[in-house]
Amino acid sequence: MFDLIPPLLVLHVVWHPAFSEGEKIFEMLFNHFRRDHYKNIVGGTGMPIQRWSAPPAPKLATPLPIDLYGAATNAIIVLADRQLAAAPAWVVYIRDRSALRL
Repeated sequence: MFDLIPPLLVLHVVWHPAFSEGEKIFEMLFNHFRRDHYKNIVGGTGMPIQRWSAPPAPKLATPLPIDLYGAATNAIIVLADRQLAAAPAWVVYIRDRSALRL
């Protein structure tokens, strides 16, 4: 019926849930990129920005995979810290995200 045009750019911010500053940094990025200044670039309410920190279920160690097909371009910002580096599942999650080729 309607073909929706995907966003030009989506920012994905990834951090380990034990990183205490992660949410604060995400909120700063969110407030910056969702402001009126970016309406003319991407339309709507600013640039889309998504958080990837909490696993969706207690038995999972990492967030769901990032959908890189929902936008023309994606930027993955990793807030790396000691907790992330010390968690093997998170290291694999980040490595797999950086190895993706479309």
